[in-house]
Amino acid sequence: MLRFLILLCCAATLTASGCATTGKSSPGALGSRLSLEQWVDREAVPYLIRELGENPRFKGQPFLLVSMNRDNVEANIDELTMQIRETITDGLLTKPGMGLVWRPSTKPWTQHTQVKQMDCTGGQKEAIYVGIDASLSSLDGDLHVTIRALDIAEKQWITGFGISWQGHASSMQKKALSSKTPDDYLLGLRPLPFNKNQADLLAAYVSRNLSCLFSNMDLDEAVVYVEKDNPGKIRYFDNAFGLIANYIASYKGVTVTDDPSKANIRLLARVHEIHQGLYQVWVTPRYKMDKRYVPGKETQAYVALDTLVSVQPPAPVKKSPPQKKPEPPQRSGNVLAVCFLDFQNSIENRFYPMLKTYPGAVRVRQIYDRCDTYGACICYELTVRDRQFQRMEEMTMWMKKSLIAQDITRFKLEARSPEQLRVTFFTGFD
Repeated sequence: MLRFLILLCCAATLTASGCATTGKSSPGALGSRLSLEQWVDREAVPYLIRELGENPRFKGQPFLLVSMNRDNVEANIDELTMQIRETITDGLLTKPGMGLVWRPSTKPWTQHTQVKQMDCTGGQKEAIYVGIDASLSSLDGDLHVTIRALDIAEKQWITGFGISWQGHASSMQKKALSSKTPDDYLLGLRPLPFNKNQADLLAAYVSRNLSCLFSNMDLDEAVVYVEKDNPGKIRYFDNAFGLIANYIASYKGVTVTDDPSKANIRLLARVHEIHQGLYQVWVTPRYKMDKRYVPGKETQAYVALDTLVSVQPPAPVKKSPPQKKPEPPQRSGNVLAVCFLDFQNSIENRFYPMLKTYPGAVRVRQIYDRCDTYGACICYELTVRDRQFQRMEEMTMWMKKSLIAQDITRFKLEARSPEQLRVTFFTGFD
């Protein structure tokens, strides 16, 4: 009998010890048996649907899924967090009435013939950041994923909301965590302001947000006057405000005038300096007759400028003796352009990390003036210092090997010029 009791106690001790090593997951933990992918599908998505769709605290509140690092919204997003966000988004879209804000990548302006064609579903202003924080623990090396909610206006975490997972990180997950790109969801928001080369994207972003005004108002025709308030007379904002007027004028039923007396809608475009180099742009529409604001139609964006360029009158030309013509500057490297066409969204985030590994590449940046098709298109420019890889023949061979190494085989390579390569993907590839 005593031997039986000893064996029973040992068994109980082993059972308790085994339970103590179970991975953490909350709420509704199923332990370490759940992989990260299973946890997202079985626990995180149902939890978010229930809380964000049914809880009175969140119901009807517009929210945006973002990448977070502890208490900070991250301007760059890693591939693992991006994959988690895509899975959560797919799950949330199965529940009608969710306040998920859609913020597509800001692209250069494409003209629409009628304002009725514009999709106004993305015009909501997000009130909540639902943050996904994925990181490796410096203590045990485990992967920790936490989802929390931040009230944007109050700048406070929302208590009582949150779910987390902890477990072993695979080599693929570690690699995905280390691969980061700018999060296009945040472009124009404070975490990722427009930069000094994106005046056209700023104008396109503001114009799209304002387009819903003209599709819903009670006027037979909108005659718009754009009033500029640019205290520092910074050329960047003058250019952007001019583009806004041009973009809006491209709609049928909308006329832009330089005479404020002829307008029935006035757009006030204002620039506020938050601190040195960081600006907030507000564009607010008013009805001319009663000067009242059009409710819910103002739009805002953030801009970060490294150097301030003011609008100055041209300096007088001084005559000087003829000088020897200076030698043209030597190029520090050759520039190659690569455009990817007709790709599936699931592989778009592979392009930038892949191009960064091109031999001799010292700079890779996205460019917006090379797409001349109506399908999916994204272009990058590479500055290459290695003379061996400055030729298009080398780029073509390298691109073919790199895509095949990623199990992408259905594509066509076309050298459009000695400096530009086009990669077109065929329908049906995985």
